[in-house]
Amino acid sequence: MRILCVVLLWFPCAGWRAFAACPAREALYGAPVVYTLPSNDPFSTAKSHVLLSGDYDGDGLLDCCVLNRHAPHICILRGNGDGTFRAPEAYVLPETESTVYEGMCQGDLDGDGNLDFAAVDFYGGRLAVVFNDGNAGLSPATVYSTGGGSYPHGIQAEDMDGDGDLDLVVTYDLAAAVAIWKNDGKGVFTLFNMVPTQGVRPQNVGIGDFDGDGDLDYAAANSEWIGGGVPSVTIFRNGGDGRAAFVQRILTPPASGPCSCRVADLDGDGALDLVVGSWTDASVCVLWGNGKGEFSEAQVLRAPPSSTAVEPAIADLDRDGALDLVVALFEPIAENPTRFALMIFWGDGARGFTAGPFLPAGVNPRYPVVEDFDRDGDPDIASVQWYDSTVEVFENLCAPGQRFVRGDSNADGRFNVADAVTVLGYLFASTPAPSCLDGADINDDGAVNVADPVTLLGYLFAGRPPPPPPFAVCGYDPTEDALGCEAYPPCD
Repeated sequence: MRILCVVLLWFPCAGWRAFAACPAREALYGAPVVYTLPSNDPFSTAKSHVLLSGDYDGDGLLDCCVLNRHAPHICILRGNGDGTFRAPEAYVLPETESTVYEGMCQGDLDGDGNLDFAAVDFYGGRLAVVFNDGNAGLSPATVYSTGGGSYPHGIQAEDMDGDGDLDLVVTYDLAAAVAIWKNDGKGVFTLFNMVPTQGVRPQNVGIGDFDGDGDLDYAAANSEWIGGGVPSVTIFRNGGDGRAAFVQRILTPPASGPCSCRVADLDGDGALDLVVGSWTDASVCVLWGNGKGEFSEAQVLRAPPSSTAVEPAIADLDRDGALDLVVALFEPIAENPTRFALMIFWGDGARGFTAGPFLPAGVNPRYPVVEDFDRDGDPDIASVQWYDSTVEVFENLCAPGQRFVRGDSNADGRFNVADAVTVLGYLFASTPAPSCLDGADINDDGAVNVADPVTLLGYLFAGRPPPPPPFAVCGYDPTEDALGCEAYPPCD
């Protein structure tokens, strides 16, 4: 006797969506929630400078961190997970009579799993490294001298020599060089080399594997604003050990002052591109990479006249699959001299950008950061205000969807064979559909089929990888598909 086995694959009909409805993208962000930062400097009005975000206290929620430029301290705002933050906690940085902290970065510098900080003192010629104990408790700073006349300005933490720990990449402004400080793996740094930037007054670098060889390369944003030089971005290729060779110099508009450089694959061609902000004019420059370490001439996007488009951030703000830009307008727009704002450029994923809305901000906004601060599945925006000494958080107004845990198909809060049985019963025995089809899509391929219980059983009994996020904790589906989630009580 022969037994004929027929395997049926079921694909859901369209109409359910993982993401809830959003307003028109011109109205995607509401008025900001404002947080005032402390200051211990009674003589200076220029305070807040750099904004970062991460989980600094290990509670699984995003926090914010602000560098105060003149009254030198780091402020941490612990996140509540709903888009709001607790009162700032200040940590004082070491200073001299001439101290001005221009740049700060974060990363696990000592290999203990916690986000640490490194900041550069421009006039003091120093590098300060601060370690985090995992609960946002910060150590006394370890200070390194960058040398007289170096004027360190920007700093990034990346593994430049491929040894598995984070090194520090520092731009030396008046010395016109990029310095690599190597990490010994425990958070002790040694100056490794300095490379002339082939340009004047480098402000910051953008770092990425530009040529696809597995090593991190970098691009320097050279402001050239003193001495009448030509502003530019210079490209350097990493030899694999942190030593870099000059590749290319790309000019930016004559009135521009390149001050920041962000890295992303904007057009989805597999090659990294660069987005460069300016602190002297309204230009935002996009340089398209060819995947071989070289970049195109600058495509120039324009903010309103009289404004300066500093520190662009890159994210898919409207969730259409194309990356957008949000820039801080450090100077007011010409038609309204009292108006400061963030500005959005909508990307089409094919090298086109459309000028979008202004988000009214405090005085002289800087360093926009895009994160899902309220954990509702869409990107929010935060920025720091230079003169207001405030942090502003703009909530994305897309209505949140249903949070769930992938793999818990029967929504009982556990992972076991019963979840695989639930999916198989739905597919082949006419049992009711799970209340959260997203949770039953265990391999996250956009369909509920026999591969899903196979994925779960492989994880439970055969040592296979766990299902994709959100797994083990409640969250939103990061993949847009035709499935939906009507109810998942364990996450309500």
